[in-house]
Amino acid sequence: MNNAQKLRKLYRKTQNDISDIIDYPKPLYAAFEQERLELPESKLAALSEYYNVSVEYLLNKNK
Repeated sequence: MNNAQKLRKLYRKTQNDISDIIDYPKPLYAAFEQERLELPESKLAALSEYYNVSVEYLLNKNK
């Protein structure tokens, strides 16, 4: 499980919730969590701001 999934579950949110929060299609967000697709920088920034973590943390670069 990657850090984005861990945070989503910690916050008790669904992939639909997060995709609505960052205004990004749910299938594409799901692919990001499955590490099959990268999020655009603007969406990574929105996600990191929502969780109050760094982009690097979301990308698992500083576990």
